[in-house]
Amino acid sequence: MGEQLHLSPDVTAVPKYGLKVKLNNIYPEDWSQERIPSLRQIWQISSLIFRYFFDYLYLKWKGKEPVMNYIKLQRAKRIYGVPIGGIGSGSIGRGYRGEFCRFQLRPGRYEYETVEANQFIVTIKDKNKKTLFQSVLSTYLKEFKKLKTWKLLLDDSKCNYTGLYPRAWTEYDLTEFGIKLVCRQVSPVLPHNYKDSSLPCAVFIWSIENTSDEERTVTIALTFKNGIGTNDDKRATCSSKQFSFLDSEGVILYNTIDSTPCAYALSARVRDGVNVSKFLHFDPNSNGQEIWSQLYENGKFNKILDHHKSDHYFGEMGSAIASQVTVQSGKTEEVENCLVWDMPLVTFFGKAKKYAKFYTKFFGSDKPTLKIVDYAFKNYKSWEQSIYDWQKIVLSDVNLPEWYKGALFNETYYISDGGSLWYTLDEEEANKLPRNDPRLHYGKFAYLEGHEYRMYNTYDVHFYASYGLIMNWPCLQICLQYDFRDSIFVEQPQKVRMLYDGKKVKRKVKNTVPHDLGDPYDEPYIHLNGYPIHDRLLFIGWNYGNR
Repeated sequence: MGEQLHLSPDVTAVPKYGLKVKLNNIYPEDWSQERIPSLRQIWQISSLIFRYFFDYLYLKWKGKEPVMNYIKLQRAKRIYGVPIGGIGSGSIGRGYRGEFCRFQLRPGRYEYETVEANQFIVTIKDKNKKTLFQSVLSTYLKEFKKLKTWKLLLDDSKCNYTGLYPRAWTEYDLTEFGIKLVCRQVSPVLPHNYKDSSLPCAVFIWSIENTSDEERTVTIALTFKNGIGTNDDKRATCSSKQFSFLDSEGVILYNTIDSTPCAYALSARVRDGVNVSKFLHFDPNSNGQEIWSQLYENGKFNKILDHHKSDHYFGEMGSAIASQVTVQSGKTEEVENCLVWDMPLVTFFGKAKKYAKFYTKFFGSDKPTLKIVDYAFKNYKSWEQSIYDWQKIVLSDVNLPEWYKGALFNETYYISDGGSLWYTLDEEEANKLPRNDPRLHYGKFAYLEGHEYRMYNTYDVHFYASYGLIMNWPCLQICLQYDFRDSIFVEQPQKVRMLYDGKKVKRKVKNTVPHDLGDPYDEPYIHLNGYPIHDRLLFIGWNYGNR
């Protein structure tokens, strides 16, 4: 269906509503969470501070993180746009200036980094194949620290960003070189569609309009590396290989994240007139000359030699693909890219058991990467139509204020970027449930109270957020409620110390509703109640008794 669908201009056009900024935008607010309490306040909570500090040191010694980190606070970076990815399969943040940032591929664990090597690059050549312009399609940095040959030459005052989750549009005015470029970013977040919404992927559709009076040859390249440059990344074993699969070509970059296999697929859709070339591996810590010069000189990467067909292993490694197309004067052509991050099995800190993400129910857990690439290319148009139909009801309502229309959908970003986890039940779990239990079909779903309040399905907070699930993914709301229903009868007698008063209490008391279903730096679902400050039983009782 999606393969045959022809979208109307209304569906693909830059919408009227949403987050709208130029790429040179700088938000005036620069807030910090760092606040020094008064001496009187410090005195009043001195025992809490003392206990928190020693608990922090103990957790660090164990290689863990506190549920709420008041020592290392995150400062708002004022850069974020619409993230990419479906629900419960890990997300990758994207800034409105074009950068890839804030990686959440391990459930509930964030890496607040912007990676230089993860970029789109445009090359524009005239009819004589002379390069008129080549630039990284981001304005986040003024220059690169490592890939120094890569140039950031965009006039950011002429480029515009529109974010309306789960889609985003970036308009690049390159008419000085005869080209108008629009990137449409699409993630499969689709109300009432549970299969497609679970996918770890995003599609980028590049509309290339020739505004000159002669032909232009344009190349869109996508570069990506393993990890974010940590010491673990530098010690990691990774590899890459090229692929041609049905209507797509690209490179798979294999990596391990916290000892868990992960495969990134950088792909381009193949069609008449589009030349796809591949770069198996480059050093993201080099000056980047090899990548940059090949694109500049040829508008594509050199042919992969036979001895490069096998896997290559490095500590840090990047791969790239490039799609080249010739656009006649006054015409518009499209280039389609897909990025997949396939990490089908996950574990938590204690590694008590492995969980299979929900998309494996449909695509399997044995190297489904290329199946997802093909499925995304064939179905992204139907995703866009579904998103458009869903949002149109609100966006066309004249009784709603304009700011609200964009905010309503953009705040929905948390369904994918809120540390969400969505997994299928294994045979042992399934055998314990009656046949009519919805979790047998829809699995288990969890999301964090906040990026920095790292507890899954905090129940009093979920009370306020539940309406969004009920309206859009009601079966996830039902499964979440079933989990809490079952947890009421659980007793976990092991004693844990509360930081507020130092008292030791049971982790979970039987016949009570837990505060939350656990911490991803521990073992959620197995160890309930990650909240460490007050006795959870008293806390929940106070919350609900005083509404």
